[in-house]
Amino acid sequence: MAAAAEQKLGRLDVVTQHMPVRKHWVEQTMRREALASARLDEWLITVREAYALDLKQPAQDRDTPLRGYLRSGIAVVKAAKRGRPLDVDLMGRLSSVTTGGRGDEPLPWRTTTAWLGGSSPAAAYLIVAPPGAELRVGTEQWCSWVREQKEMPLIVKITAALLQFMLLSPFPRSGHLARLAVTHELLRTRTLSAPVLPLSEWLHRHQDELPRIVRGVVESHDLDTAVSFVAACVSEVCEVEIARIESARRQSAEVLRKFTRRTAVVRAIQALYAKPMMGLSEIESVCKVSDSQAAKVIRQLQEAGVVEPLDMASFRQHTTDTPYRKTVFVPSIMRVLGLWPLP
Repeated sequence: MAAAAEQKLGRLDVVTQHMPVRKHWVEQTMRREALASARLDEWLITVREAYALDLKQPAQDRDTPLRGYLRSGIAVVKAAKRGRPLDVDLMGRLSSVTTGGRGDEPLPWRTTTAWLGGSSPAAAYLIVAPPGAELRVGTEQWCSWVREQKEMPLIVKITAALLQFMLLSPFPRSGHLARLAVTHELLRTRTLSAPVLPLSEWLHRHQDELPRIVRGVVESHDLDTAVSFVAACVSEVCEVEIARIESARRQSAEVLRKFTRRTAVVRAIQALYAKPMMGLSEIESVCKVSDSQAAKVIRQLQEAGVVEPLDMASFRQHTTDTPYRKTVFVPSIMRVLGLWPLP
């Protein structure tokens, strides 16, 4: 099962690399991963709020928890691309960024008792490692093991790394950091060339199974069941993402037949079928045209039934009063991604 999951990762990477505008697909995948990871950490964030981030002024969304999850996701990708290994300093800084910091603060070591599951120790299913010197040593050892372990099969390694870091929980948002460590390993080993595997979406749907998996490892040393769980996660997410990419590609090709000689419109369609919600300024940048020409592109796509204007009244509680009447979305792709209708 683990070997099959690794093969599917290779297939996902190949399919993703052949996308005409992979950058936009990666962006929306990272947003979905950040949203699901935040929900796993018990933040009540909606799809509506996630997409409203693009429609707000930066100074006004600093207190939005999701932004920290997005920033730390971007940071771990950059670290992996530069070849930086996971170390205590990097994990601590990712924690700081996730919780809204700049990333240059002193490492936020945990100093109190922590647990997995529930909002209080009474509701927890496991108490994690106690704070103190041993926690710091254990975290150093975890980082060394992740860096130096090269013989273990990939799925087995990411399973062990994920669970071990959860059991340590040395920094705030350690569950999210453990999932970032998986992303880092997949990129570092070049199993994936971009972060296109939103594992947290699957884990969020199966979070009720996690206590049994984690306790099985701690109480019975049952790593095999945990590996099967993670392998199923990787396999199913790969299959779903490949199907989504192929669906977006088919729909895009069908629409492109109507606009074969209109360069700006073609660029907009390719981008929108990878990132299915954009505003006027982003379409202007994608199409490399002026503001008025971008507005014309939007009008043509609306008339062809490709996009619909976003009802900004539904975003009123998340945005400023600045009008965004020219923000559009592709309903069919939003549905493919499981993002429409907005809750």
